[in-house]
Amino acid sequence: MSDDPSASTVQLPPVVDRGAVARLVGELRSAFAGGGAVTVDGGDVVQIGQAGLQLLLSATRTPGGTLRISRASDELSSAIDLAGLRAPLAQAGAI
Repeated sequence: MSDDPSASTVQLPPVVDRGAVARLVGELRSAFAGGGAVTVDGGDVVQIGQAGLQLLLSATRTPGGTLRISRASDELSSAIDLAGLRAPLAQAGAI
């Protein structure tokens, strides 16, 4: 977690499918509610679908907050690359 007192961390589950995304939306909304930085810990991810990747990209565009992906697993990194999202996520400061 960062040194920012308003920062929150959201842990991604090992499988980020549509069901997990439905739960993560609420967690991310709560984390961003304070208007600070949110760190998404991707160290446990072994599988992530398009919905999960879309959620991460969308979260980088949250007004008044910033998103950072930390400890991205090899599987998460590969999925980001395969979907062509490395550049947009890097541009947003998430990776």
